[in-house]
Amino acid sequence: MPPVFSTMLDDTVTYAKWNKCGNGMPGNMSCGKITVETLEAAKRDLRIFLTNNRKLAPSDYVSRCLNVWEDPRVSNWIDQHRDKFAELEFNEFFIMLRDHVLDHDWQDSTFRKMRAVRMPDDLRTSISDLAVQLMVLNNLLQGTPRFQSEENLKMMLIDATDSGLREAYNKEIQDHAANPTHGIHSKDFHTFTKAIQVLDYSRHCQLLLARQMAEHMIRSRPNSRTSTPLSSSSTANSNARRGAPSGSTGSGRLPQLTTNERRLLSENEGCFKCRSFFVKCRTSSAEHEFPLPVGTGYKELTASDVESARKLRGSSPETSKKARTGPIATIAPADDTNDDFVASIIPSAVLGDGTDSEEEI
Repeated sequence: MPPVFSTMLDDTVTYAKWNKCGNGMPGNMSCGKITVETLEAAKRDLRIFLTNNRKLAPSDYVSRCLNVWEDPRVSNWIDQHRDKFAELEFNEFFIMLRDHVLDHDWQDSTFRKMRAVRMPDDLRTSISDLAVQLMVLNNLLQGTPRFQSEENLKMMLIDATDSGLREAYNKEIQDHAANPTHGIHSKDFHTFTKAIQVLDYSRHCQLLLARQMAEHMIRSRPNSRTSTPLSSSSTANSNARRGAPSGSTGSGRLPQLTTNERRLLSENEGCFKCRSFFVKCRTSSAEHEFPLPVGTGYKELTASDVESARKLRGSSPETSKKARTGPIATIAPADDTNDDFVASIIPSAVLGDGTDSEEEI
């Protein structure tokens, strides 16, 4: 069913439905209120069914249409005038049926639907679709005073377009004022629609080009988010760095180890868990030589802390820099560029977060 038939219906009313023809039998109309759209669908389906039956004479078309109405209000009315209807032609019968079963204001209602046809704000409906909507509704009005001529359909189509296309139409009229054979001046609705389609296509091409240029300008800006998108992890890490103080913290949560703290602990036999220098315990140790630090009053480790710990433990600079016995890990060649890239996006993937679950290297 075309989109023009999608209308608001009363929930308190039972509407009739047309069941299509099939298996050599004509369709049928169920009980309920018949709308002009439903009646038009029944007429179109029955016409196809009857014309495809080559054994059936055109004079017998109406006789085959008299028994397809289930609603008693319609079937009783037909029974009362059956002989009269059997003598009518197909179109004549449906005109009488339309005048009997439809609401008294159906013509005005259908005409208002024609006037309400509009190009949507997103401009995604083509001119040909608007023209089809107008013609479908106008066909429902055949044989009534509300039926519109092709000249009126042209004006309705222009009114249905957006302001930009109407301006292009007026300019096209002026540009081809001296050429009466141009499609924009045609009295034929189909030819006129094709001329408007050309303007619509040109307008869509211009809009597409403008959109592409705008996107290119946005991507080319140095600080554009489009050119340098942030992942969720990098955004979270950058927010954490901005929010955490560099020297100390007043909260009860222990801050993560900084890059400098990790370097000092690694070079001076430190433990990442108790954050002490020149000790034998490590992150995975069950017991630690010093109490585990807390966040309240914590200060970032510096080189002066290393010197203080060296004096207390009696370690010399040469001893602290001596390589640890035993292999630590097998290190495969790596690409520094890739590491820098990973570190810039996800620092915790390279440096760790200093939690209890981290293994010391």
